[in-house]
Amino acid sequence: MKIIPSYAGNNDSITYEQMGGIYYAYHYDSTATRTPAPEGFTPFYISHYNRHGSRWLPEDKRYQLVLEQFADTTNLTALGKDVLQRLTKIWKNAEGRGGDLTAVGAKQLSDIASRMYMEWNDVFKGNADVSARSSISGRCIMSMTNFLLKLQALNPNLKITAEANRRFMDYIAYSSPEEESLIASVPREIKTSPDRLMKSLFIHPERIHNPMNLLSELHAIASDMQNVQIGVSLYDIFTPEEIKAVYDASNLNMWTCNSHNPISKGIPERSAISLWRNIVESADSAISKGSPQATLRFSHDTSLYRLYTLLGLLNDERRMDRIIPMGANFIMVFYHNAKKQTLVKFLINEHEIKLPIISNTAPYYDWNQVKAYYNHWLSSDNAFIKAIESNGSLTETPKENEKLRIAFISDAHVQDIEKHPELIRSMTSEIHSTRLFNENIFAFRAALEDVRKRGIKLVVLPGDLTDNGQRVNLNAVRSILDEYTEKYDMRFFVTTGNHDPSRPNGEETVSGDFISEKGEPVRMASSKGMSDDKDIVINPSLHCCGYKDIMKIYDSYGMAPRKDYIFWSTPFSKYSYDEYSFKTAIKESSPEYRHYTLCDSITATDATYLVEPVKGLWLLAIDGSVYLPKYIRNGKQEYEGSSTGYNNTLRYKTFLIPWIRKIADEAHQRGKTLIAFCHYPAIDFHNGASTEITKWLGNNAMNMKRIPDEDVASALLDAGVRIHFAGHMHLNNTAAISNEKGQQMFNIQIPSTAAYMPAYKILTIEDSARFKVQTIVLDSVPGFRYPWQRYENENSFNKANGKELWNIDILKSENYADFCNRHFLNLVKERYIRQDFTHVPIDNIVPASAQELMTLATGTECEYNMSWNGIDFITDIYRLAYAGSLALRNITAERMEQYRQLSAATKNITIKESPTLDCLRHLCILFDYFSNGMPDKDFVIDFEKR
Repeated sequence: MKIIPSYAGNNDSITYEQMGGIYYAYHYDSTATRTPAPEGFTPFYISHYNRHGSRWLPEDKRYQLVLEQFADTTNLTALGKDVLQRLTKIWKNAEGRGGDLTAVGAKQLSDIASRMYMEWNDVFKGNADVSARSSISGRCIMSMTNFLLKLQALNPNLKITAEANRRFMDYIAYSSPEEESLIASVPREIKTSPDRLMKSLFIHPERIHNPMNLLSELHAIASDMQNVQIGVSLYDIFTPEEIKAVYDASNLNMWTCNSHNPISKGIPERSAISLWRNIVESADSAISKGSPQATLRFSHDTSLYRLYTLLGLLNDERRMDRIIPMGANFIMVFYHNAKKQTLVKFLINEHEIKLPIISNTAPYYDWNQVKAYYNHWLSSDNAFIKAIESNGSLTETPKENEKLRIAFISDAHVQDIEKHPELIRSMTSEIHSTRLFNENIFAFRAALEDVRKRGIKLVVLPGDLTDNGQRVNLNAVRSILDEYTEKYDMRFFVTTGNHDPSRPNGEETVSGDFISEKGEPVRMASSKGMSDDKDIVINPSLHCCGYKDIMKIYDSYGMAPRKDYIFWSTPFSKYSYDEYSFKTAIKESSPEYRHYTLCDSITATDATYLVEPVKGLWLLAIDGSVYLPKYIRNGKQEYEGSSTGYNNTLRYKTFLIPWIRKIADEAHQRGKTLIAFCHYPAIDFHNGASTEITKWLGNNAMNMKRIPDEDVASALLDAGVRIHFAGHMHLNNTAAISNEKGQQMFNIQIPSTAAYMPAYKILTIEDSARFKVQTIVLDSVPGFRYPWQRYENENSFNKANGKELWNIDILKSENYADFCNRHFLNLVKERYIRQDFTHVPIDNIVPASAQELMTLATGTECEYNMSWNGIDFITDIYRLAYAGSLALRNITAERMEQYRQLSAATKNITIKESPTLDCLRHLCILFDYFSNGMPDKDFVIDFEKR
């Protein structure tokens, strides 16, 4: 989980001062919460990094070059002359101070030092050692000086050493030649015209040499006035749009050059390795001594930004005023106890943050686990440890990951509209569906392409590869898998889901949601007799296949043994590991050998299998589907669906758990790593909210019918399953349970590539006890706009014929992830709210403004100017429920903080004063649950540290 600081009291509107970006003057948030340290732990060491405080513009010549443009007073308008007077006053104060720390900056550093001393006084008691290092920049040296002066005043007995020389620059402010080249190659494109501003200042604006640069420099001077406080403002000469355009361009430029993104190619992270090494080495030295001490570092914004990028702490945040304002700081506080255990807490701008590490004491983390996490992280995917050579150049490219990696792609719901455009379904049906239809084949290919480019050879596909097991779509998936197998030597492992098959023996289907090229509705059926409609189109390829056909189609992808497998078996196999032969396995792999008695005389097929594709790895594909018989119609047994998942498995598949226990025991004895996967979740995926949901909304709301029974997780855990991947729910989530023996099982929910938030997972097996999980979001999906012309034609047809209209703005989506987000917004409004909140007064919440909701919660008039309303709050609750921390891509930090304030206010409600207030209180409870789950994006599972 990657978390950035947010400031209480801020809102979605942004001040001109904040739009200074990196020029924004640091403001301490006095409402920031603090989590008490675990019992028995006291602070003894601080590792710290501070950007210098507020300063003048870096160079005098920047003021001078601006003033030169105003030198010809005959060319100045009345506003231009007024601006010249203001600039002249600024220059009189700035001359000779280019880049110097200001009084504002000195106070910032002094105040930070004071708060640090007061909050963690144990670190600075007695004659504690304080080691301070600064870059050779004057403003950094003065920042260090003001910081240390305050500490010395608070405790004259401190043993302080302070240095600023070039020997420390290779870590405290390192920037590689590649980084400098990257910075030089990235232009800053301001998306506004300078014409209006130039015409307001100059009679002949055409005489200005570089008007866009002048606009930018005037913006910089205007922004910097908050750092010098000389009573001059220039904000009035700009329009809000001009200020924001410069702000956006500056943010984008800093993000491109200093964060993890496709353009930077890992260069910023590598520039921060030496700093992280210094942090680790200094901390280990302090821990070995055990006495109170602190390591303080003072440098620049870009170095701090790159460190955050290296450590993965920013969650793609792009607002520089929140990340690296003047005086920005990063604090690591170390705690120890009598047993010499060491915990560490990270703070960004004096706000606690959570790391992508599972910990029962978060935001306090075991230091050894933190080190191990980042050391593995650096030495695997990024391969940065050896990147910096003695000459400071990054000539060595990252090595390919040598660890075993497995990609998990779930719920692709492929429909083959590439070869069969007649199968394009209407947007009217798509916006009411929990998954997309037409775009899915393109998303599936994009995911496979991303996996291929990462060099991953093993891919697990836990069910619902098609929408309902239609033969045409099964063949399309098989063709794609064949292509990647033959071209790229990738290997795939498939299990069944509730959509493939939708019924155990297959079924015929009829649907009226297809659309013609002109956008008109088309009804299709897989066979005659499915409808009395004379105009219905018969398409046999839409027949939905059952187990037998599906297992045959995917026989090369886990459903049957292959010669290159080391081992393969099922719960019905009669041979042992030592007796294994491909010939025997082939014979016993057919569906006829994989039957069990379901009830009475009815038998059913089970597609569970175990495979060892590479030495030492056992993949356990669990078929959790149970299709219970309903009735006999026309001499044919009809069945219920299997969407409830595991909940019928223990009762009807009694052979399964004992077999899994046997497999897990043997894996342990033989030194195999066992990874289980099933289409269905094994553990409650609601972050503990299920009881609240049931009590408030009932058993049918928010997927409660699909929550697995506690007995399921307990049975799998006791059988020896430790890591279990699942799909089905189209959500991003991590959950864990433990038993009396201290054993744990993790259930990792894989998002769907066909729904919000579209993503897949990568599992890296570091060793037998340590696993790294990554989540990859699909932003770019080539070809996903293929059906859009039909959508436009459908919209026109619906308008002309008085049919249901949908928001055409969905066709303005910037990329695939945005398309999924817009689809989800409509889904919440048109489906989830209507079906989940049938018995509560949600109608009073939906249209209410943020101010009205805050006033309702607090009982006092809210004066904040907040830009969200009730439907936004509810939608974001669903976003968090489905996407977990990935939802923070769509929910701003300010808004999250306001939601927390709203939730905190409702906790003071002791009497149910009104149904509406009670409804708001329950919504806040759900928000708290869904916004505080386990790490679910990029994290490490280390069973030795449990």
